[in-house]
Amino acid sequence: MKMIVPLLLMMGILISPNETKAALPVKLLQEECPNLQKVNNPSSIQELQAKLQVVVPSLMTQDPNAKSWRVLSTTKLNRSSPYYKPAVKACSKKTADQSYLVDVLVTKKSTNFPVHIHLFATNQVEKGWQLWGLTTY
Repeated sequence: MKMIVPLLLMMGILISPNETKAALPVKLLQEECPNLQKVNNPSSIQELQAKLQVVVPSLMTQDPNAKSWRVLSTTKLNRSSPYYKPAVKACSKKTADQSYLVDVLVTKKSTNFPVHIHLFATNQVEKGWQLWGLTTY
């Protein structure tokens, strides 16, 4: 029994909630939050992924230490996500409810440890997919 308690404590530390990963605030990629007067229901995630192939490399050029990148997942941002509250704080509940979360793994030249970048995107009628926010851990 004495061995189980320390083991459970160690597991609790290693398998902690993801909320600590979202401690950093969301940085706006433009000067303002997206105007969500006319929001498209996403017709195709492939359209977003095609846009990422253009936008992510331009973001990576801003970091001379970035070596390579890979999109790991693209999912609807839901309220149970640890990134929901930072998205609400950065823009609004309406924006967070209409956003998708893109998890990008970036490897650096100077370290063996990769960095996760999370991008926030919405699909607007006039503009199509727009990346509006970014956070890292």
